[in-house]
Amino acid sequence: MDPFVNAFFQIDTDGDERITLHDLRNYARRNGLDQSIVNRWQTLFDKNNSGTITLNEFCETLGLQPSEIRMHRTTAQLVTQPGVRKEIHVIMATMPLNMQIDIGNAIFGLVTEHGKNKEQLTDRIKKYLDRSWIATST
Repeated sequence: MDPFVNAFFQIDTDGDERITLHDLRNYARRNGLDQSIVNRWQTLFDKNNSGTITLNEFCETLGLQPSEIRMHRTTAQLVTQPGVRKEIHVIMATMPLNMQIDIGNAIFGLVTEHGKNKEQLTDRIKKYLDRSWIATST
């Protein structure tokens, strides 16, 4: 994966697909980088000067698709952090952990992308589950 993409997800420690100037400063400090990285990233990616770099702004600048980047992040999380996302609270589970992780990550991405339109969100979740898991569960 592109080094910029890896850096984005390392900087976005809370997984909300937004990087603040504070996040950038912390990343530079943690990694022994010059603080000028903050201004360079802001100039490069924060086109509306809001002080926040969203995943969409980031991808637009690099000519990438946010959905593809989310898939790469999901794969990286499976490799480095086995378990469901910290935002998800499992009350009871009867499915294998890999299914919990995959479905949780996919739904998290869909909520991030379509959360304001509940009808579209539920339709996308159903289509994802039908396409990805119905055939494997029978």
